[in-house]
This record gives sequence, C-alpha cells and structure tokens, in this order.
Amino acid sequence: MFWARRAILFREKLKSALAEGKKKIVLNMAHIKYIDSSGLGALVAAHYSAKTQGASMCLCNLREKFCEVLQITKLLTVFDVL
Repeated sequence: MFWARRAILFREKLKSALAEGKKKIVLNMAHIKYIDSSGLGALVAAHYSAKTQGASMCLCNLREKFCEVLQITKLLTVFDVL
C-alpha cells in the first residue's frame, strides 16, 4: 500500500507540473534505493504523459543498482539520463 500511495503522489505531482506548463522535468533519483515493477511502470507512464504533452523528462543522480535495473529492462534507451 505504501508504494502504491507513493506512485499516486508522483503521478499527481507530474500532472500538476504539466498543467502549470512546465516543459522540462528533471527527476532527482539520488534517494531512490529500490524500485519495483510498479515504480518502473509509473516512470514509463510519466515519460509517456510528458512526451504527449510536449514536455521532456529526464532522470539524474541514478544510484548504481537503479541504473542496473534500467539497463536490464532496456529502459536506459527510453529515458534521458543526466
């Protein structure tokens, strides 16, 4: 339940940023120690949502384990990473 609530809050914040007209969104992932399939799904949905509204989204400060997950799932080719 905790992670589901976090995903909902994340989606709401992104939706709000896009509604405000933000066109460049940077997600600081420095404090992300763990991500599961629902978290990855939320990131992919956010990326798609931003893209369809003419915005760009990138990830920064990826920890090694998180980067490995993105590489294994081939999502490193989807996201812009700083």
